Amino acid sequence: MRRKLRIMLLAILIFMGVEVAFGQGSSSSWEQHVDAGWKARIQRDDAEAERQFLAALEEAEKSGTENNLNMGLISLAQLYSGQHKYPEAELACQRALAVFEKALGPEHPYVADTLNRLAGLYRAQGKYSDAEPLYQRYVALLEKDSKRPPEFLPGVLQILADVYRAQGKYAQAEPLYQRAVAILEKDFGYVASNGGLVESLLSWARMYREQGRYAETAPLSQRAWTVYISDVDRMAESTAKMYRNQGKYADAERVERELEQHYATGGRQVYSSAVALQSQGKYAEAEQKYQQALVILERALGPESPELALCLENYTRLLHSMGRHEEAERIEARALAIRAGQDE
Repeated sequence: MRRKLRIMLLAILIFMGVEVAFGQGSSSSWEQHVDAGWKARIQRDDAEAERQFLAALEEAEKSGTENNLNMGLISLAQLYSGQHKYPEAELACQRALAVFEKALGPEHPYVADTLNRLAGLYRAQGKYSDAEPLYQRYVALLEKDSKRPPEFLPGVLQILADVYRAQGKYAQAEPLYQRAVAILEKDFGYVASNGGLVESLLSWARMYREQGRYAETAPLSQRAWTVYISDVDRMAESTAKMYRNQGKYADAERVERELEQHYATGGRQVYSSAVALQSQGKYAEAEQKYQQALVILERALGPESPELALCLENYTRLLHSMGRHEEAERIEARALAIRAGQDE
């Protein structure tokens, strides 16, 4: 019983990506090889780790113990993946998936996690058509698994949407981005960016940009950076509050001062990057930087800042260069309003 629990714990830790070291005196040759393999990984001796995991796999094949076989395969897959030896990692994962499905059934959590791992290997190599059905299965299993933490699902929905987008399947990707964002905003509130809201919004915006749907791109990009800034503000406020509660008022003021300096400096750097990209004719990249700079500069310097007006004016020139004259006129009107307020 203890040995089975040990194997189950090893499986969980491996799936979580945790590197583990075991104690001495393992009860079998298989466990000794696995222990030695993980110790070698911790010491970054990949050649020795591979040798030990292969030896563990050979022991498992001799004994016919499925649990041991699976753990050996997953250990090898993780090792090969870390070395970017994707064909070898694929073979190990594919074999582990087949064994898990036969031993545990097609809906077991270990099957789901192996599907996700194999799909990730395909995606890393640009094999999107191979990754797609595996992610579809993984999403379906996550939706059925009430014990799985709810924050898993939106992240996988975004990844599946990215896989669709990479294949030009925009009609399938869009509702997944929408669903991922809706779940994150509804269920996780202001901490949603840590769960992927910013990345989901930016990926969604990239899809619109690829389709030439520019009017829909800017609001998503600006929304993403607004969420990011809100989270940074909250973290800084929490830190400053902690210092004040401890009577460390100078430290609280320092945190707030450094935050404002960070925004001002960061906004100017992003704006400079946008101008440089524009001068090089890299308009799509420049547009993303302008959208980011506008949000940061407004937060740092206020909505009537001359620097914000200058950023808007240069963004206007970019949009004219891209032939998007109606959008440019709307941006220009805002810049003119700021300039008019300065002249009063």
